[in-house]
Amino acid sequence: KIYSSGYVSGQLGIFDPETRTHKQLGGVKQAEGVTFYDSQLFLGTYPGAIISVFDTAKEPGDENPKSLFNLKEQGQDRPFGMLGVPEENRVFIGTVPGYGLLGGALAIYDPDTTLTAVHRNLIKDQGIVTFAYKDGILYGGTTIHGGLGIEPTAKEGKLFLWDVKQDKMVTELVPVPGKRGISGLRIGPDGNLWGWAEGALFIFDTKARKVVYAEDKLFPNTEPRHFWRGGSMTEAHDGKFYGCHFGKLFALDVASKEVEEIAGGGLEIVTRDSKGRLYVIQRENMLQLTPRSR
Repeated sequence: KIYSSGYVSGQLGIFDPETRTHKQLGGVKQAEGVTFYDSQLFLGTYPGAIISVFDTAKEPGDENPKSLFNLKEQGQDRPFGMLGVPEENRVFIGTVPGYGLLGGALAIYDPDTTLTAVHRNLIKDQGIVTFAYKDGILYGGTTIHGGLGIEPTAKEGKLFLWDVKQDKMVTELVPVPGKRGISGLRIGPDGNLWGWAEGALFIFDTKARKVVYAEDKLFPNTEPRHFWRGGSMTEAHDGKFYGCHFGKLFALDVASKEVEEIAGGGLEIVTRDSKGRLYVIQRENMLQLTPRSR
């Protein structure tokens, strides 16, 4: 199934690619970030950074979906970063703060104990908007922007490494100088971390722990004044990465690192189904793309 959430109206949309049927459920506000943890779909919703869960293995009802907790008392508003890691028994949540505030949070939720640890302002005056995970390390990307109504004090978005077992920061760095935010983090087929620093593609060697590639690609800096969610990226069955950034859908050849612009016009948030078909949002519509086979 392909799950979606509405801007402003919220709700949870469920699309079945095989039957091509669609239904909507209430009980969920505007989701800024979404992730799976086994059969559970975790949604980080705005306002108030409410974390909700929908168990896809159970029938919808009064308690499915349901709200679990919120980060409003910690000054948080928009949970853009969401990543479930069942092998660590953790759901990681990265947030942008509320109106007039700087400094997001890393929240770590244990679905077994339902305990939540919150690390406020982990990267000084920056919000946390994207994650990837490999071998006990959580990789996070930040934006210099906070809530509406306040100017950023930081100049460059950062990449940070968090040791999950020791529950502490390993390091933080600027992967590409002069860029406002990091987004679209994924572990590539080479085992390294791939991501975007605004319009620059970068690759971070997860063993040597250094940036080994960085280059500006197709995308000019046309994002509105606030850089929040940024780009998204997913793998497809043809061996390429597909993603959305600055309103454009692109294909990234992982061997040559060449980027091909496929379409534009307000495209954002890409995901795929079990057969490799891609889905991308264009305002109130969801579009489907089937990549060619290798």
